[in-house]
Amino acid sequence: MTKGHHQVGAASPLSIALNAIGDRWTLRIVQEALEGRRRFGDFQRNLGPFAGKRQGRGAVGEFFSTLARLQDARSFEEREFIAQADKVVVLGHYVWKVKANGRTIEGDFAHVFTVRGGQIVAFHEYMDSAAVPKAYR
Repeated sequence: MTKGHHQVGAASPLSIALNAIGDRWTLRIVQEALEGRRRFGDFQRNLGPFAGKRQGRGAVGEFFSTLARLQDARSFEEREFIAQADKVVVLGHYVWKVKANGRTIEGDFAHVFTVRGGQIVAFHEYMDSAAVPKAYR
């Protein structure tokens, strides 16, 4: 199976749809459009306050300020570290509480750091991205 090609069954409706529209974010955006969202701000609000790409120290600082303002960390546990070449992968589990409504966000994560010259030059987070906007609704 290659990225963007889903084998759900021989020519099943789901397989045909996913091959036509792509990954789960595309599917999520199509769902939002079908629910009447038309403006970028509407889509972004429904993907959660932390969605999107950030670049530079200022943007990273803003991310953590927003995180501290909106959520309390109940648990953040790194369970495994994997290092190879310029990559470090951290696997773990988190529990956050949304300050505004008391709802809990809990799940596993994978953080992938790229390190060059002793500096973090890239970071990607993989988590249950649908849980965040759901907790804020």
